[in-house]
Amino acid sequence: MCGTDYLRAVGPGPAGKPNPDWTRADQAKGHRFVLLTAAGDPNLEEIRATERAYASDGFQNARLVVAEQGGHAMPPPQIFAGALDRLEGR
Repeated sequence: MCGTDYLRAVGPGPAGKPNPDWTRADQAKGHRFVLLTAAGDPNLEEIRATERAYASDGFQNARLVVAEQGGHAMPPPQIFAGALDRLEGR
């Protein structure tokens, strides 16, 4: 909520392994992710870019939820409940 970063394999790590270990990311592609923020959050554009990065790397179940009101704070209960529903696949 209210901020995120995205991790990408960017070159060899120790012992020639991908950095980070991309097999874990490949396994995670089957999971659901919800990026939750508000229209007034100063990190909104960064979070939108993170959602695009997830999509471009094949994460089909990563969704951005933007509450219309609020800023860099907890979302209203109904928005939070909707985000939990998405995580549970409802």
